[in-house]
Amino acid sequence: ILVQLPLPKHLNEEKVLLKISPKKDVDAFHPENVGKIMIGNFSILPCTPAGVMELLKHYNIDINKKHCVIIGRSNIVGKPQAMLLLHANATVTVCHSRTKNLAEVCRTADILVVAIGKADFVGADMVKPGAVVIDVGMNRRADGKLTGDVNFAEVEPIAGAITPVPGGVGPMTRAVLMRNVLAAAGLSTKNVIKTTVFLADLKDFPTVNGISETFFEAPYPARSCVQVAGIPKGALVEIGCIAVEE
Repeated sequence: ILVQLPLPKHLNEEKVLLKISPKKDVDAFHPENVGKIMIGNFSILPCTPAGVMELLKHYNIDINKKHCVIIGRSNIVGKPQAMLLLHANATVTVCHSRTKNLAEVCRTADILVVAIGKADFVGADMVKPGAVVIDVGMNRRADGKLTGDVNFAEVEPIAGAITPVPGGVGPMTRAVLMRNVLAAAGLSTKNVIKTTVFLADLKDFPTVNGISETFFEAPYPARSCVQVAGIPKGALVEIGCIAVEE
């Protein structure tokens, strides 16, 4: 179960979120899940922050001992992103609308995560040469084109790595949502004996068009794997397996 935030003003967000069982909270917005993220004992993670971590992991970007600056302090991205980076042994600075000398602080970042919802807000003057830039924003320009919170054309030449918009963090958010659904099923179904979720390259699987079911050998009784559809061969996708008793 997920709640698409923000809710209309006449609805109480807190009351609605509390109605969802923490075991079925695939966005990890329930206070119980938020607390588990804080202490590092979690089963489900917020989709976008977890997607960012998967991107960093896949591209072998070392987080340990690095200075990570996050622009944005929302409960959906900024705060949980800070916790996940801390768990990975980064030194984390969280910036927001009241931060003094914002550009100066951003230029100290080895890894810069931007999640403020302002089109092209971060320019080259805010990025240290060689820094990794993660653009979480999704905005629409006056001409109708999508853009992130980072001015890609300005920052890309000096960044060590940068995510595009669209096609960067967004697909990872959706992939992690699928992983969370599988994890929630594992928490909620009594006969599930093991849940395994991993990233895989579509070139390793026979079907790349349409939703398909793939079965393969695994060290537990029954296997059911859902392959993500409609992605070019060679792209990373999320594959989930739930092993259940026969």
